[in-house]
Amino acid sequence: MSENFKRLYYDDFTGFGVHHTWGDDASLSTVGYLHYDTDSFFMYFKKGTGNIKIEGHHHRIEQGDVVILNPSELYLCVVDENVEHERISLNFNENFSKNFNGDISELLSAFYKRKKGEGNFIKSKTVKELNIDSLFEDCVFYAKSSQPSDRIMAACKAMETMSVVSKILSASRNEEVRQDPLTEKILKYVNERFTEDISITNIADHFYMDKYNFCHYFKKQVGVSAWNYIIFRRLNFCNELIKQNVSIDEASYRAGFRNYSNFFRLYKKYMRITPKEFKKLTE
Repeated sequence: MSENFKRLYYDDFTGFGVHHTWGDDASLSTVGYLHYDTDSFFMYFKKGTGNIKIEGHHHRIEQGDVVILNPSELYLCVVDENVEHERISLNFNENFSKNFNGDISELLSAFYKRKKGEGNFIKSKTVKELNIDSLFEDCVFYAKSSQPSDRIMAACKAMETMSVVSKILSASRNEEVRQDPLTEKILKYVNERFTEDISITNIADHFYMDKYNFCHYFKKQVGVSAWNYIIFRRLNFCNELIKQNVSIDEASYRAGFRNYSNFFRLYKKYMRITPKEFKKLTE
């Protein structure tokens, strides 16, 4: 099947990149399984609609909405089929601050300190009122240019976008959060214990559920099996430790992997690179 959409990537910046996707059937451009990205990012739906599942929360994406995601948030985004679609994504990581003088940790804290699955949306009305849509357009415009001055402008526009979004997140909580109370309790329980020697049977027993029914319920609500969720959490935590210069062996053990060969196999399977390759990227 040919891809009936186009994508342009502008990633040769320090700490951030701009992705532009559009076409008549851009549903092919989204990853069809629950996962997380290595960077934080904003995703502006200029045209089209879709659905997204974030940490067990189900959302409807309308045209003009902005979605905000952190590396630790598991999500599944599905764009509606047979609908003209266009979206602009702004990806960034902690190296983004190197583009500017001064400490911007307070600005970044609004993104990194959010509770998982909350504060993920800026609705189209607010996006329009605060001209956030224009900021995304400017990011694409300047990112396309090869002129040094425009490259600087792209970084400035990205920072301006982050600043506006940060103020919105700091001022209000997400009004679109909808999660089953039991799902919330289960995720809280797992997120507090995933580094321990836990099993699906233990978790099911804790919530007085049959193992089969628990597994079926978890996958339906969260979008991935309970065991894969634990693996995702452990790998993400392992990466955070590696970024802090913890050795790979120690990081894998502290993240909950008791067998290194098993850890290495799972890491390469889900991260698509080796732990050593990831460590080199963070140096």
